[in-house]
Amino acid sequence: TRFPGIELYDADESHPSQAGSYAAACCFYTALFRKNPIAISYNYTLSTADAADIRTAVKAVAYDSMRYWHLGQYRTEARFSYTLSAGTVAFTSTADNAAAQTWYFGDGATTTIPNPIHMYAGPGTYLVMQVVQDASGSCTDTAYALLYTGTSSVPDAAELAFGLSPNPVTNCLYIDAAVFLSGTYSILVCNELGQTILEQTSLRALRQSINLSACPNGLYLLSVSKDGQVFYRGKVLKK
Repeated sequence: TRFPGIELYDADESHPSQAGSYAAACCFYTALFRKNPIAISYNYTLSTADAADIRTAVKAVAYDSMRYWHLGQYRTEARFSYTLSAGTVAFTSTADNAAAQTWYFGDGATTTIPNPIHMYAGPGTYLVMQVVQDASGSCTDTAYALLYTGTSSVPDAAELAFGLSPNPVTNCLYIDAAVFLSGTYSILVCNELGQTILEQTSLRALRQSINLSACPNGLYLLSVSKDGQVFYRGKVLKK
């Protein structure tokens, strides 16, 4: 009813129109990738105005209520933050509807304490997992974070968890992660002089996209970080 001029069905009132198909595709994109549909640049066969109106409606109905829809289906969601100091990590659970949780610290140690503090024996890269369970015991969810407890540059082990494609890139660059990063994290792109060209904040996902079409051709340095901790550094050639 917000955009009554857009017809979502064909004349048979059974099959979707071009606009209806586009609206469904935007909903699937938002639900599967948990991304704001406003960022979609493809208009399909629709006018720029109609496509923008549909994306606005999907944002209001699906994206802005993502946590409601997600928890309505899964009932619980794993999520946590952490602070790192001299090899000791304090974890804070921000999970939803978690009646029980188990932590796996990546060094063989585990605990069921909701907000644990863990000390690592030495510098290294560790895959931390938080597994939560709802009160019924029938639903679980898992969040991940890749920690590096050293103070030097990011090690090769951390680099193996990420990939850049295509490289060289012309327009859109994709960052693929082997595991989810918990919560939100920052992607920073700098030129060879160390000047920031692009910075964006992303929600946890196995794949993130960065639009480099407006950047001049050349070599760029890319980093992925969270709370000041760098998980990945890589180079990408724009041509």
